[in-house]
Amino acid sequence: MPTVLVVDDDQKLLKMLQRTLVYENLNVLTASNGEEALPITDDHAPDLLIADWMMPKMDGVTLIRQLRA
Repeated sequence: MPTVLVVDDDQKLLKMLQRTLVYENLNVLTASNGEEALPITDDHAPDLLIADWMMPKMDGVTLIRQLRA
């Protein structure tokens, strides 16, 4: 089963996306910011990452740049 990591600081949106993706038979991991997401990507190697653009601590753009480096 494919794994998706959803990263967003808006908890309502995060839960809504999680429910929707689980309904589509995907394994869903969540994080509230980029700093929280980095170790998850190391431990679980998700197939897809959905990240908010603006978040506290580490935004989505910085997260993607760090993962690509």
